[in-house]
Amino acid sequence: MNNYEYCAQWAAQTGNTNARVLDYGCGCGELVALLVRRGIDAWGCDVFYDGGDFSNLRPDAAPRIVRMVGDRIPFEDSSFDILVSNQVIEHLPDLRVAVGEMARVLKPGGRCLHVFPHRAVLREPHTRIPFLHWLPKGAAWRLPYAVLMRPRSRPLVQSARHRIAWVDAWTHFRSLREIHATFEAYFDVEYGEDHWFVTRFGSRGLPASVRRRIARAAAGSVLMLRRHAQ
Repeated sequence: MNNYEYCAQWAAQTGNTNARVLDYGCGCGELVALLVRRGIDAWGCDVFYDGGDFSNLRPDAAPRIVRMVGDRIPFEDSSFDILVSNQVIEHLPDLRVAVGEMARVLKPGGRCLHVFPHRAVLREPHTRIPFLHWLPKGAAWRLPYAVLMRPRSRPLVQSARHRIAWVDAWTHFRSLREIHATFEAYFDVEYGEDHWFVTRFGSRGLPASVRRRIARAAAGSVLMLRRHAQ
């Protein structure tokens, strides 16, 4: 089970048969298509920024995907019962505004699921280079470090330089404490790393506390949220 399938299963199990679901930062619409195949009224929205425009890769999902302009989600207030995002939080330049928009389009008591890497993950997830997102921007030794630590199938300097520039331009890694504080202004916050781990990989005979630590260090965090009633 990959993250798309995990998010689809969570949304299907969390909502009732009439639930309306929004995939925030939907990319090509992979999750939207999965949900629609389950008979769920699913929609997607994305800004399709220069660092990742995949809007034409899933024509079957395209009629249910709406392009965002700026931070505003192009739907009316209280339009959705459930909102999900997969690997999106780290790309948001203004998390406070984005979270306010998520809360606006959710019904009171609506549910959210966010799967994302945060600052403390050990490997920068887009480049698969350990600790790259921890290194100070502009440091001259970042390039030789990235060349040394790159996945072996990648070309040397050109690929490493491109990947550093992409991470600098399109990611905004935050601490989990900052993310929690931003969401709790609108939502009741629950952590779901153990649920994510067990659903995707099984328990592996590990205690729940160990599974949570592995998930946070290797992949990031999973927030399961409920919109405040008022």
